[in-house]
Amino acid sequence: MPNFLEFIKREARFFIFSRSLFALVIGLLCWPCLLYLLDLYDSVYPILESAAFNWVISTTVFSIAVFLIFLVRSWTKKPSVKNLARQVEQSNPDLLDLLNCAVELEDKSKQRSLTFMENRVLRQTEEKASEIVWTEGTRPPPRFWASLVFGLMLSLLFTAWSVDRSPLQKSMDSLSGEPGLFLFTTKTGSTKLEEYPASKEFSRGTDISVFADVTRGHRGQKKAFIEFEENGMIESLEMLRTPIMGRFEFVVPSLQSDFSYRVVTPSLESEWQLLEAYDPPSISTFNWEIIPPDYLKMEKISHEGFGYFRAPEGSRMILNLSVEDKPENVGAFILSGELEIPLERVDANSFTTDHVLETEWKGVVYLKDLDFPHRDPVVYEEFLFAPIPDEPPVVEITEPAKDLQLASDASLLLEFYSSDDHGVTDVRINISHAGEKEEETIFVGPVEKEKTISYVLDLNEMALAIGDVITYMALAIDNKEPDGQIARSEIYFIEILPPEGNSTESDAQMDGEQKEIPVRDFINRTKKIIRSTYDALLLSLIHI
Repeated sequence: MPNFLEFIKREARFFIFSRSLFALVIGLLCWPCLLYLLDLYDSVYPILESAAFNWVISTTVFSIAVFLIFLVRSWTKKPSVKNLARQVEQSNPDLLDLLNCAVELEDKSKQRSLTFMENRVLRQTEEKASEIVWTEGTRPPPRFWASLVFGLMLSLLFTAWSVDRSPLQKSMDSLSGEPGLFLFTTKTGSTKLEEYPASKEFSRGTDISVFADVTRGHRGQKKAFIEFEENGMIESLEMLRTPIMGRFEFVVPSLQSDFSYRVVTPSLESEWQLLEAYDPPSISTFNWEIIPPDYLKMEKISHEGFGYFRAPEGSRMILNLSVEDKPENVGAFILSGELEIPLERVDANSFTTDHVLETEWKGVVYLKDLDFPHRDPVVYEEFLFAPIPDEPPVVEITEPAKDLQLASDASLLLEFYSSDDHGVTDVRINISHAGEKEEETIFVGPVEKEKTISYVLDLNEMALAIGDVITYMALAIDNKEPDGQIARSEIYFIEILPPEGNSTESDAQMDGEQKEIPVRDFINRTKKIIRSTYDALLLSLIHI
């Protein structure tokens, strides 16, 4: 191939290269410009995050298509060898149409043999090929390259500016995998602040709060709307802002039927969620039958409902509870502290339980749908039963009610008073002498709440020596069952003196002389020890 043709084809390739660069710059400029238009559209008609990626891909495809169109056009509009030769002739007038003739003769040489003169023209053109300035007239001027550089810089600048624009940011957020909208529900006004999923079952009539946490707003602003089905139509309402930034709330009042909804923002939308209403178990009747202990001889007591109530200690607390027909399989329980007490089923809708009231008893009753154990139980108000205690009896020695000195043959008249809130069944006198104890019952029946008794203590019947000390006290037992409560009186002392005629001076006589014992340190200390001992032993006394 002659050198001049190689030079011309080189310029043809350079032409394609320059036009390809031009197509590339046009494509690079087109992409950020389209993103800007897309951003302008997003500011008027917000684009969803889920659709933003498709929009960005569309602009990218369109920009590539523009580049390819210009690239194909540069190939299809590529100048022929003759056209390039003509352009070179125009830039090199001294060739005098020599190059054009050589190009034509080269084409003819492929069809026939050239004459002598034609070969001479080709030789002359070949000789001048090294002298021709081939770049003149065929290559773009410097302003073309300057415009390419300017266009490339401008496209890079626009592209960098477009990275933070809303559509491109939304498409990147959609690919991040991090949710921009989180939904949950709670029971409105609940003090437990327990969170539930966006789709959940709730008992019919419950107020439900739907919360939406919006972590990604639209163009710096956060709004949320709830869409729900009503009468076959889709209604939309704006959700209320809460004190927590980015959190919105909507209250579904008194859920009566299934509630289908979704939350949408200008750039986000959730899946459709469903709040299902179900009929919870409920109490139809709730009655307590209180049976006091038999020994109290009291009538049965009826109490209805919850709250605070006082009943005699030891009473049987019988709860009779019935529930509505639906749901069919219901369980009833009492939660007392950490103890869960299942109520005994009487029939399909009735339950009962029995409890003996010894100490304060409180708890709550709750019902469960046993066919759906995952559902929340229905919890009712707290009940509290406080026992009315059976107080221990009271017994006193009213006469003489002091320590005495008596002759060994004297008699002493004692008077006792005993009382109890429900009745005294037994009163005894306890006498101790020389380490030996004697008890004598001085009252058995009938059972009375108050009783005054007289008793004569005859010292002459006892083997006594001068200086002996006798202790005595009264014991009372009430009618509490199964074991009565015991109480004692004050302990008193009698110091034995010589028989009558040898005793010390007296103030009064009754079958013998009585004198109050002088206060002596030794006797007083002995009294304290004896009284303390009786206080300790009283707890171990056995009712006979």
